[in-house]
Amino acid sequence: MTLIPRNLYAVGRDGNVGMTVPLLDSWTDLGNLGGWTLKMLARGLNNSLYGVGTDGNIGVWNGSGGWVEQTSMNSWAVKMLAWAPDGTAWGVGIDGNVGTWGPYGWENKGIFGGWTLKMLAFDSAGVMYGVGTEGNVGKWLTGKWCDPHLGTWTLDMLTFDSAGTPWCVGTDGNVGAWNGAAWADIGNIGGWSMSWLYFMPAQ
Repeated sequence: MTLIPRNLYAVGRDGNVGMTVPLLDSWTDLGNLGGWTLKMLARGLNNSLYGVGTDGNIGVWNGSGGWVEQTSMNSWAVKMLAWAPDGTAWGVGIDGNVGTWGPYGWENKGIFGGWTLKMLAFDSAGVMYGVGTEGNVGKWLTGKWCDPHLGTWTLDMLTFDSAGTPWCVGTDGNVGAWNGAAWADIGNIGGWSMSWLYFMPAQ
């Protein structure tokens, strides 16, 4: 049995949020966190928690039970956000295009590397990974998407835990953890069909 990290938060396909708790494999349903129906959660600068709602609205968690909407960032309807180690915020638009957030708003980089994307992620070394709309996975190297050799699953999303281990959500809503050679199928945690995984930084 693969143990589920205690700092794992997840967004279900109905937009509610759940979290693992100290008793391994115990699961708590947090409902619609802050009253928002979510697509995803992301770690921003200074470990701030960002959420993207199902309408593409973006918010920052205020620490006491609510979201502060980032109206300037809502000039794009986005699927997701990811922060590179250098502090740059990246977003994937609803058309699968990619942008970076800067002082003048979103800089549209278009269909990045020729792929229409579901999402982006960065590993601990700052290398960017992308999941395409067909569930394919690429690693951005030398200006193009390369095969990262992460098994044969078709994915909805990819992320990395604090130890650098890749985790994913398959297109069936099941969770996988990379064991060095293949995806170990964790299944539907708490009986949920997942859309997003988020590893909360250790306190």
